[in-house]
Amino acid sequence: MLKIKKGYKICDFESEIKKIGKKIYHWQKKRKHKKILNFKKFKLQADLKADILIKKCIKKFFDKPSILSEENRLNKLSKKFWLIDPIDGTRSYYYNFKGFVTQISYIHNGKPIYALIYAPALNKIWTAYLNSGAYFNKKRIIQNNRIRKQIRIIDNYPSPTGITKIIKKKFTRSKYIESGSIGLKAAMVSNDSADIFIKDIKFKDWDIMPALLINNEVGNIVCDLDGREIKLSKGLKKNKGLIVCKKKLRSKILKIIKK
Repeated sequence: MLKIKKGYKICDFESEIKKIGKKIYHWQKKRKHKKILNFKKFKLQADLKADILIKKCIKKFFDKPSILSEENRLNKLSKKFWLIDPIDGTRSYYYNFKGFVTQISYIHNGKPIYALIYAPALNKIWTAYLNSGAYFNKKRIIQNNRIRKQIRIIDNYPSPTGITKIIKKKFTRSKYIESGSIGLKAAMVSNDSADIFIKDIKFKDWDIMPALLINNEVGNIVCDLDGREIKLSKGLKKNKGLIVCKKKLRSKILKIIKK
């Protein structure tokens, strides 16, 4: 379903994306002592530069790719296309935190079949291929359904707020982890660095499709606050919130939300 050009392997593509990620990280470090643009201008400049590099990379390794990103829209979703988020967690990037990622997925018949999430400042990469497992830093992620006595809940604020705060209170023994982008937090659940990521927000398909496949491949749950599976949508928008968690925690979380 995903055919790479002759003479290349998927690992070559992933290595090239890592190089782009390191360039993006270099831009961040380089501008620390320079005059800071306002956030909107900075986001536009950084995202567009990253977007150009990633699209060029995809075209190098794959024939005639259809590409949809945060920076450009397709009038009509095709049967097969690449979905990219050049910098997920732009605020983290803007304020010189490390919790940003570059993330990519390949969509076929409305479902992600390949996914990559790379956090260059942390030197961490997650990849997955449909029905072939998920990998963290090139090592296969082994499904871990064990529920710890101390539940680890992750979000991007210094302390839990909103629905995250409610969930944390209900789990009497819990630990809070502060992290960055949506993609990074969801990926951290996949490799057992966290147990629950929950958010009552609106988001887009490119924010979650890579992590959706990665978590599905290790048997985790990715759903909205009503417990429904997250699926690709024509408008690309999601407004029912997000839960990423271990399978055994799903029913308890939904019960807490509905009270």
